[in-house]
Amino acid sequence: ELDLSREADRSMLQLLIERASWYSSSEKIVDPRIEGVAVDCVMNPRWRMPPKGRLALHYHVLRLSIEPEMLRGHVALDLELPWERVLASSLYHKIRRRELRRLSVVGGWLGVRGAGEMSGEEEDPG
Repeated sequence: ELDLSREADRSMLQLLIERASWYSSSEKIVDPRIEGVAVDCVMNPRWRMPPKGRLALHYHVLRLSIEPEMLRGHVALDLELPWERVLASSLYHKIRRRELRRLSVVGGWLGVRGAGEMSGEEEDPG
């Protein structure tokens, strides 16, 4: 619960609103109430914070339930979902680093020149 007459609480609410705007696919302000009355306009850019009152809200943050290191076998990701895009990007970078190391080692063993030349030309799919 935030006391809107306190500057620190007003700043906290402003920060929560900004984060929920920036990360709208994974962070949300849910059920905001001022003095027990539902307020549905907190996320509206034209909404003005009242100078006083007690604001109660829930702040939901989506957390990944899958760690990339735990994945085995085939996995289908829905890239329309932001959290699955984050997972895909994480997997891509880990696999790319691993492949660059492998090519460097294999190239060294075989005396092949340019085996590790995948350094930066590829585009990031993220």
